Amino acid sequence: MAREVSDPRGWAAVEWDEHLKKERPETPRGFPFRELDEAAMATHLNEVCGNSAAQLLVAITDQWFRVSNISDFTTKREELLAKAKVILSRFQPDCSYYTNAGAARQEHSPDFFKKAPSGATFTEYIMDAGLVAVSDYEVGAFWGFNAD
Repeated sequence: MAREVSDPRGWAAVEWDEHLKKERPETPRGFPFRELDEAAMATHLNEVCGNSAAQLLVAITDQWFRVSNISDFTTKREELLAKAKVILSRFQPDCSYYTNAGAARQEHSPDFFKKAPSGATFTEYIMDAGLVAVSDYEVGAFWGFNAD
């Protein structure tokens, strides 16, 4: 989450915070994440199935992480889900998914199209929700933030 390791495939990264480094050089590399130790990560990340992981990717595209706020969601539902599964296919076949969403504490396959993925925050923002994909070769982190 601190982005200290380059992409194992050599893919280019988008450094969206380059302007922030110039404006506020004291900003830590891991911004906007707080420093989290292994115990905090283990406590607040719970495993979910692949379908829930794909739903979560769709949900975090909305500021409040609710698919009901996504324009024309009912007609775009399958298309958005298919696109999320393409993104996650990078980490397969033997991948595990983890999220800070509270619903994952109670069940392995929460329906994030019905339940907003609020839970433990990993940032100083009002809300954040994310997904960590772990394969034998790499780890990917996908996150949505609400700074309001």
